Amino acid sequence: MKKIVLILLFSIFLTTLVYSMSDEDIFYTKCTNCHGTEIIFKKKLNKKGWKKIIKKMNSYGANVNSSERNAIIRFLTNNKK
Repeated sequence: MKKIVLILLFSIFLTTLVYSMSDEDIFYTKCTNCHGTEIIFKKKLNKKGWKKIIKKMNSYGANVNSSERNAIIRFLTNNKK
């Protein structure tokens, strides 16, 4: 029973942590583990294009959930460098 309660509390903590991160924080946390930002910011994609790229990155093991995907897409489409 203690394990179940601990797992539940940990899950709530992680969910709260993700929702308290900004779109930019989520982008840097999820997208810069494997490569630098230069390759990302060089691309000029719309929402549909970024969604396709993130789906591809998930197939490589990026592990980006739908909430994180939406945050990353918002960041990339609103902050073109």
